[in-house]
Amino acid sequence: MAVLTILNEWLKEQYEQPGRIQAMAKRKTVFLDKLSVRQDSGENFSQPALLHGGRAWAHTRADAQSISNDNEANLAPLEWKSYVGKVKGNMLILHDEIAATGKSKEHQGAYAKTVQVKTDNQLQAFGSRMNRGTLGPPGMYLFRGVISAGVITLDSRDVNRVAHVEVAADQLQASVDDGSSPAHVLLGAGSKGFVTALTGRYGNTPTISVATSFKGAAATPAGWTEGVTLHFYFLGDFKGGIDTGAKFGHRIDSIQAWVTPTDATDVFKNVDRLRDPRLSGVKLVAADVTTLNEEEVFEELFDIGRERADWSGGKEMFVGTKRFRQLSRHLESRRMRMSDGSKYTKGRKEGGDKRYASSGATFSYPTISLDHQSGAYEIIDEVDMPNDYILATNTDDWEIVHYDGFPHLIDDDGVEMLRKTTEDDYEMRWTSNASFKLKKDALLTDTGRAPFPVAL
Repeated sequence: MAVLTILNEWLKEQYEQPGRIQAMAKRKTVFLDKLSVRQDSGENFSQPALLHGGRAWAHTRADAQSISNDNEANLAPLEWKSYVGKVKGNMLILHDEIAATGKSKEHQGAYAKTVQVKTDNQLQAFGSRMNRGTLGPPGMYLFRGVISAGVITLDSRDVNRVAHVEVAADQLQASVDDGSSPAHVLLGAGSKGFVTALTGRYGNTPTISVATSFKGAAATPAGWTEGVTLHFYFLGDFKGGIDTGAKFGHRIDSIQAWVTPTDATDVFKNVDRLRDPRLSGVKLVAADVTTLNEEEVFEELFDIGRERADWSGGKEMFVGTKRFRQLSRHLESRRMRMSDGSKYTKGRKEGGDKRYASSGATFSYPTISLDHQSGAYEIIDEVDMPNDYILATNTDDWEIVHYDGFPHLIDDDGVEMLRKTTEDDYEMRWTSNASFKLKKDALLTDTGRAPFPVAL
């Protein structure tokens, strides 16, 4: 079909431009946009799990040698092994839509533009999934809630996640568990709930209705327990944020799997973290923050990092939008808005790929900068952050490593971009084999977390 050939070539021209696909995927994310992305190959990506430098310093050579004879005193011989995850994407191209353009160049051009808009928005949805996945929770549940007769009432802690759900487009799975353990299971042997309605999107108690079939009547899927709090997942995302130690065993690593809410005692990425709490990052726990206000939690986390983990310079601290507003109002109530930035500066930063500014790839996000003895720390509004914790890190320490694109449009086998899947219709197929990981020279102890003391 001539129209198909023209459309195929036009889409190739659009999406084979260097950086175009990645720019579209990252155009509305904050955390993901700040990460470097590179290509590599191999079953896994290995790097030292650095804890300290050489310890063999003493008054005499004999004493120095006595220390260095223990190889671990030269450099802790641990190694992170990060495996790539797997995410697949599909977009159906209907034969009837293509045929309807006929031989009209005007109709063909209009349809090509429509496909471009659909493709750009699918890439944006991929970026949102990856951004949310890297920030956690590690089990990759979307929200918590209670279901009755097919209607899910979202937990007050997760009402903002209603923004990720689309009617007649999404399918959900459910579990009593949060997906953070290999022992956790889906209810109903993984039965699916097809999203059929959404009410109260902007209210305090949004609800999502699901059916047992596409566009069916609201009904609770087989095996889903009514009347108790469940964890709900996008289809296929259950346990998706934790590296299983096997190629393609997860979707994308969650930073919450690297930096746990309490000291980890497991084997993670080939490293026994029971050996040293620094192997699961710097952290405050709930008991540390019960008497603190919002601002003091940031200060305490920074102080602990500086005193106990040798933090130096500034830090990026990511929080959810409502948490950012809480802090902003708290500072303003204390009259700490300073135009010279000496104590409190609130502004906006631009992000996104400048090359694609004309296509809407740039964006800005609000920040608050607070001074500290060893440097300012910047508090960043990240809409995909869970509202139950603060993430403190340097995004320069982290990276996305992928095989052939983040994501990659499958056309490298010589087959046309629009691939026939049934007798009449075509589809665009995307794939992502990527790992979110520390860079080789980075220390996990430069990243930390803290819970919030104040409920939303």
